[in-house]
Amino acid sequence: MSAQFPNKPRERGDLQLFQVIGAVLLITLGGVFLALQAGVLRQGSNWWVIFLFVPGAGLLWNAVASHQRGQPWTAAQTIEVILGVVLVLLTIIFIFDPTWRFLNLDRLFPEVDWNRVWPFFLVIPGVLMLAAGLARRHAGFAALGAVVTLVGGVFIFDVDWNYVWPLALILPGFWLLWISFRRHPE
Repeated sequence: MSAQFPNKPRERGDLQLFQVIGAVLLITLGGVFLALQAGVLRQGSNWWVIFLFVPGAGLLWNAVASHQRGQPWTAAQTIEVILGVVLVLLTIIFIFDPTWRFLNLDRLFPEVDWNRVWPFFLVIPGVLMLAAGLARRHAGFAALGAVVTLVGGVFIFDVDWNYVWPLALILPGFWLLWISFRRHPE
């Protein structure tokens, strides 16, 4: 049984964007785990920043694409741009200075355990993306928010990635099955 595609061009564009982003995430995830198994990446390296970059770039892409389609600028697009820029900047910071020494946070806030705080920099934007996606009924945006939130949650609760990565493949698979078989209004 094949998936039925929405008739409206706007909805079809959203579906295609989500499918591309989903495919890139799944391919990237599989590539990362293959590279880990082959020894190309080390377990302690910062390969995981791709989970910040891809949603951030997707948010920026979506905001620009909406603007190019001639849609009026909305608060949701502003949130997409802000969150996208934050996630891309976080990616750059984690690549070049993953300890954030350039901010001297330990000197400014000596009582804060930054090892416990930093995952909230994933959870908070993730929850905002999830809420904005649900409010706009934009499944792709909500899914990206859920992924970013879950990655932050993994770090907060110190869950072993060996248990997480299969779920990162299985859950989207079930979701894709669900959307394939649900009925679309004609």
